[in-house]
Amino acid sequence: MRCLMVLGMLFLFLPAWCVAGSEATLIWDAHHQKIVHVEVIGKLANGTSELVQAASGFRVAQPYVVTNAHLFSSIGNYDSVQINVRLESRNTNPYSAHLEITDTDVDVALLKVDGLPVEAGCPYFLVTDSNAVRPGADLFFLGFPIDDVLRISVGILSINADPTLALWQTDANLNVGNSGGPGFTSGGYLVGIVKGAVTGFQVGEQTSNVQGIAQFVPSIRFQQSQVGKRVLEEQEDVRCLRAVAMNADGSFGLGSDPLAPIDKPTPLTLALPVALNWKDGSPLPTPRKFSASDNYRITRCKFEGVSVEGAEVWCTASESGTYATLDLKPVGAQEPGKARRVVGRVVLDQIPTAMGSVARLQSPVAK
Repeated sequence: MRCLMVLGMLFLFLPAWCVAGSEATLIWDAHHQKIVHVEVIGKLANGTSELVQAASGFRVAQPYVVTNAHLFSSIGNYDSVQINVRLESRNTNPYSAHLEITDTDVDVALLKVDGLPVEAGCPYFLVTDSNAVRPGADLFFLGFPIDDVLRISVGILSINADPTLALWQTDANLNVGNSGGPGFTSGGYLVGIVKGAVTGFQVGEQTSNVQGIAQFVPSIRFQQSQVGKRVLEEQEDVRCLRAVAMNADGSFGLGSDPLAPIDKPTPLTLALPVALNWKDGSPLPTPRKFSASDNYRITRCKFEGVSVEGAEVWCTASESGTYATLDLKPVGAQEPGKARRVVGRVVLDQIPTAMGSVARLQSPVAK
């Protein structure tokens, strides 16, 4: 008997109990300025206009935005099309955009936005190794569900992160409007782009409603798409999205990023989420080390805590500036077996010592 999955255009909303709210807050703070509202308006032959699609997208370079290709599947039915992009809110003044590239096989599109201001929160990173994300990992999605205000949604990765799969699955609740919005790991790395949800399952002539199966384009496929390749060809001084490779020890570096030379060196500031877990009486988490390339040096390493219990945490840059270390020590009364947790962010200030290089780093996230 043949079974069919019915795909609907439904996209994300947050069940806040899924993960610690402090982690969701960190992801929001790090990435909400990157999210855009995308509106496609078609003009008919009789001169009237109508809304074709309203969805989400995110900034990847100056002045580019990524969203889904399926938003533009019906634009051939109109005499002309206007694409509006709004930053962070659907009620702000729109920027005019035009379609630069579409890759319908992967369902991603690149928009060029006229007059887009310089992006805040650069750089951020693209997961390129499926081993970096395991089933059950917390995922965070940002977008404009039901064509409403910007919201954050939370779920887990529901399947094995198979790089050969066209779509990965999450149990996050999806709503109309989050199509094209980004998903992040708890470490703040881009893991995928929302596509849709399975809303029904058909066996014979009977269709049953389905909940808890949402789908997104994995970042690995995005990197390999025409859009991803186009984005990663941009010079790093105008590009916020960077590719990362996972090292054998589970840390991340920028070794796979095809960076173009830059005309002049610029300072680089990184603000990265941190989550450390341990139990009283057990070994403390291994100190996290951040390494700079030969052409950069770290001038400051600062830890900003959101939730710190039973520990003192600090970050120190080496005298040479070639690396910085995040460390902690227990404070107060110890209760053997009691779970402890530190949530916050590490801020690294780096300055170039030569031209044409970008700092390498290791992820501070320990789960």
